Amino acid sequence: MPELRVRELHPREYEKWDDFVDASPQGTIFHKSFWLDVCARTLNKAPRIYGCFDGDRFVAGCSLFVTSSRTKLYKLAGSTAGMSPYGGLALAQSATKSVRRNEQAFNDIVEALTENLAGEGFHYVELENSPSFTDVRPFVSNGWCPTVSYTYYLDMAGDLEPKFSTRDVRRAVQKATKDHVTVKRLAAPDSKTFSRLFSMTFGRQNLEPPVPAEFFDAMFERLVSQLAGEMWVAEMPNGEVASSEIIVWDKRRSYRWSAASNPEFKETGATTLMLCEIFRSLKQRNFREIDLRAAAMPSLASFIAGFNPILIPYYLVERKTWLARNLQRVYSCISWLYPSIGTT
Repeated sequence: MPELRVRELHPREYEKWDDFVDASPQGTIFHKSFWLDVCARTLNKAPRIYGCFDGDRFVAGCSLFVTSSRTKLYKLAGSTAGMSPYGGLALAQSATKSVRRNEQAFNDIVEALTENLAGEGFHYVELENSPSFTDVRPFVSNGWCPTVSYTYYLDMAGDLEPKFSTRDVRRAVQKATKDHVTVKRLAAPDSKTFSRLFSMTFGRQNLEPPVPAEFFDAMFERLVSQLAGEMWVAEMPNGEVASSEIIVWDKRRSYRWSAASNPEFKETGATTLMLCEIFRSLKQRNFREIDLRAAAMPSLASFIAGFNPILIPYYLVERKTWLARNLQRVYSCISWLYPSIGTT
């Protein structure tokens, strides 16, 4: 059996990577090269895609964003950037049902990948894997630290209406309907409107948006060209947009990728009514499930739980060098002594 080889892919190989992502059980739209490109260009990140090969066969891959200090003191790599919820490792679909063979092959892939990343000189690496990536044992065996997080999936098989029958959902829909809120799916995403609402959403928490307005300009353009996303709005009777949702998808599922709203209309039920219409529309277009996110934030989790979704775990793994651990300790000490530093 040929020895596994890990190497960085050349941009001319990105089409092959995208095909691999489409076929991989762990692949998502957030692994695709166009997504990485937009994040890199608008967020000042350096994208890298590593391929793992068994001979000439593409057996696994990992997408990363790299950041280095100006002094080259540290070099960081993460599988997500900006508003990318998942990234990390994607594996080829196995041709065997043998658990032992699959686990041994997986162990070999993780060992080859971790050795390669260590050789790249990264002081810190974090992989935020998709929910379909369920086994982090080989990473732990190689000295990485795991963390579990959660998302919500809404199963759209069968009748959706009983899922919307909770008291809070019913009341919100009734209020929005009574107040003549209308829901629309736009022919093309309106970047200006969404960016304005997005800024409002973070502004009411005295926070800066995690991405600049040009991020949405570039991402919406690519989502339209890839036929991989859409924008919905809920409007008040006077035409003012109360709330908006961006839905994206890949070959496996759809995702509630981003939401924004005008705080003046928070109690109108507009978002609830809009989500009900979105779910119905996706079901009619044969989407089997939607990843609703939000489970990690209690206030948002309470809202999403009203639609009776399924709680799904997903796993992060990270590796820190001695330098990264000590820099983190120093920063923690300084932040404790001078709290204002930790909030700037």
